[in-house]
Amino acid sequence: MANDSNQRLGKYLLKSRLGQGGMGVVYLATDQRLARDVALKILPKELAANPDAVRRFLREARVAARLNHPNVVAIHDVDQQRGVCFLVLELMSGGNAQELLGRGPLGWREATRIIAETCRGLAAAHDAGLLHRDIKPANIMLTASGHVKLADFGLAKIEGDAASGGPLTKSSAVFGTPQYMSPEQCQGETLDPRSDIYSLGATWFALLTGQTPFVAEQPVQMMFAHCSKPPPDPRTLRPEIPAECAQVVLKCLEKSRSERYASASDLLAALDKLLADAPTLRLPGDSLTKAGLTAASEPLPPAPTQQLDISTLGGTAASTKSVSSLWKMPRLSRRGWLAGAATGAGLFALGAGWGVRQWLVGSQARRPIDLVFAAAAPSVSAPIRGLAFATSGGSLVTGSLDGGVRAWSSSWSNSPSQVTREFTGTSLAIRAVAVGEDWLVAGGDAKTLWKWTSDETAPRQSITDFIGEISALAISPDGSRLAVGTYAEVRLYDCGGPELKLMEVLGTSTTGEVKCYMVKSVAFSSDSRWLAATSWADKTVAVWNAVDGTLSQAKQNLGNEPLACAFVPTTEELVFGASHDGLAMWNLAQDVVRPIAESEGIEVRSLAITPDGASVIAIGQWDGDIRIYDLAGRIPPRTIRKSTGSSAAAVAISPDGKLLATAGGDEGQPRGYLHLWSVEPGKQP
Repeated sequence: MANDSNQRLGKYLLKSRLGQGGMGVVYLATDQRLARDVALKILPKELAANPDAVRRFLREARVAARLNHPNVVAIHDVDQQRGVCFLVLELMSGGNAQELLGRGPLGWREATRIIAETCRGLAAAHDAGLLHRDIKPANIMLTASGHVKLADFGLAKIEGDAASGGPLTKSSAVFGTPQYMSPEQCQGETLDPRSDIYSLGATWFALLTGQTPFVAEQPVQMMFAHCSKPPPDPRTLRPEIPAECAQVVLKCLEKSRSERYASASDLLAALDKLLADAPTLRLPGDSLTKAGLTAASEPLPPAPTQQLDISTLGGTAASTKSVSSLWKMPRLSRRGWLAGAATGAGLFALGAGWGVRQWLVGSQARRPIDLVFAAAAPSVSAPIRGLAFATSGGSLVTGSLDGGVRAWSSSWSNSPSQVTREFTGTSLAIRAVAVGEDWLVAGGDAKTLWKWTSDETAPRQSITDFIGEISALAISPDGSRLAVGTYAEVRLYDCGGPELKLMEVLGTSTTGEVKCYMVKSVAFSSDSRWLAATSWADKTVAVWNAVDGTLSQAKQNLGNEPLACAFVPTTEELVFGASHDGLAMWNLAQDVVRPIAESEGIEVRSLAITPDGASVIAIGQWDGDIRIYDLAGRIPPRTIRKSTGSSAAAVAISPDGKLLATAGGDEGQPRGYLHLWSVEPGKQP
């Protein structure tokens, strides 16, 4: 269009040309009624002149416009004016993934994050019966804050609709980009959601390596390669890409669609595991790389019978250096939070540039600790992800990737097995357990929460309406509340009766004051008044009132993904750990966050705090080491080198603070481990 700035289509004033794609020219335009800028995409003239094509375009665009998802570019309107057929789209100010590629390949985690967010939008579209048919980096749009949205839905085909087989869908010049087309698309076959998965895999390959899976001068040569050549391993171009990541990419790029992921939801589950599981969170160049998923399991080394050496690392807990920008995050307004700068545990004061120094009151009551190895479970049939002591401290409950929920005696002897009870009725992997006074709960990949009484093996109650896998559970100290964290939300249940009753749905993946997708930890304060949760994907730590469910405070858009959290007993402090930047303490009364130790690039996957509030015990490194942090800042962090050859997944401390349990094991391996430690007071510094 000549003189774009003076052109109008109905209520839309075209201001400038943004770009051109297979479906036509895109303009920056202003909706003059609503006074907002939008992106306006005009259908090509050759299609606009075909009445059948226009009817299909309008019908399919209207279907796509009903797709309301945070990872899909919103369609505001579809219209015809003066013979011009056009779409009105949400304006994306952050560019697209193709522009990111112009600066070179992305780090594997950032590339995988972008593909995972794209896959969420793709899964929602497939559920609505829409096939994309042109997934490529240029159609992955970004907001100014880096949020990812998939563009150009509704312009290709409604799945299973034979009426959409006219000029709009048959032209490969319009639909499909040779560098990213599936083999069946190259050959003109009928497409299904697995064809989009191939294109998404090819796009992921490009983000990871900086080039498409196949390189050729002519489009026909490119299409022939998609049909006949095996896809290259992305590690041949970028050796630092983890083996697990490469395997998921190659599964997306299988020639036969039956060998690919069956659905976008299945692929999304694999992407989420890549991002969330400790063994795959390796920094580029990290020498502690893991073997491939198909590597044989090595036998667990024998457990030592003597106290292990504790090595001291540099850095002090109460540093007066400025806090890293990781913790300088915006906060939400508080509602009725406790006020005051002094607590029973100590006084806090600001130092220069956000530095915080803590002075303790009655420090003799808070002593550093040592751990003395007690015993190892002789036979753990599967990797453990859920771990909790009973309220009485007399037994330990585990949840395993084989779907098992087992109670163990915490007083182990030389008997062949210390399993005292196996709870039945579960299915798929168990990733979280929690134990009350005379009952327990477990949940995991089956998106089901099971409740048992302590003297029964069959579940008393099953809750099956979760929309995401259950990843975290916590019972309030007074036994009145249960918190459930999933890959889609945080829920609060009333535990006062024989059955759990839903009270509130708190943070969700799509709505509310705080978005919580991939919740990795939930925790109650010692007085049962407050509930905290960490959202890995949304980089958020939030605190709610556990009585009425109102949001109190939140730290959002953190620099690293928070994994674990726990309240310090008797104080207004919350400790949380991130994916690879150590631990921080959040003084909730003052809304001040400080690092507990200098950043050492250590992941904190699970943590426990001693009942006296003196020490934090954290794990998360794939080699199973245990880290001990002194919250008073009197001694440096310490590491117990307890290498098991397996990843550490969970840590729990008994209610009396005398026993510590650690557990883990690698995904895909046939066995896990469970260790018991004696917690002993250390020497005063």
